[in-house]
Amino acid sequence: MVTDGAESRDPAARQNPFCATTLISIALLCATMMAACDSRDRSVQGKLDSAYDFNAHIGWLHGNCLAIKAPGLKRGTKLSVVSLGKPQASSEAEIIQRTESGEECYALRQERKDVNSSEGNVFYTVVPASKSRLELAIGIIGLKGVLKTTAGTVHADLNGDGHEDYFTECSTSEGVQFNVWSDAPYKNKALWSAYYYLGYDTEPNCPETTNQDA
Repeated sequence: MVTDGAESRDPAARQNPFCATTLISIALLCATMMAACDSRDRSVQGKLDSAYDFNAHIGWLHGNCLAIKAPGLKRGTKLSVVSLGKPQASSEAEIIQRTESGEECYALRQERKDVNSSEGNVFYTVVPASKSRLELAIGIIGLKGVLKTTAGTVHADLNGDGHEDYFTECSTSEGVQFNVWSDAPYKNKALWSAYYYLGYDTEPNCPETTNQDA
């Protein structure tokens, strides 16, 4: 029997074009949904970061004096402290009062005061629960997570995003750079940063990174 050329072709070539269109549509829908999920995850992360005001909750200490951009802290406000020696250690303290005295606060000594007060910092004397004098440290107001220590390094999830945050200090040419990092120090953009001007030359030892400032 002689058959028409069109009928002799591979049956796969005569599939319903509707099926092919449907498969393409499903693939496009899946890709769109995946992109939407990724965008939603980034949006949620952004909201978590923006909802937590790092500057209002975090400051730095040298001695029993806290520098922070939070002008309304009351006497007795609790402060979680991360001492930045080696190894790091966590402790508790509480606010005593606001101060502008260079005798009570190393950062407010005559040669340091103008620079250290210029970025919106206010200063508070604090009393550690141990009654000992603090050295270089980072202080956290209203900590909701838990400060944990692993291999001499203190960490905590500060903003509730499911990632552990880490605390560092290093020397610049004239002062100290404080930072809080997500996941690992010096690997991502800093969540929070602050600078403490010492008023004299120091040997820089901060790791090279383009992400140091928050």
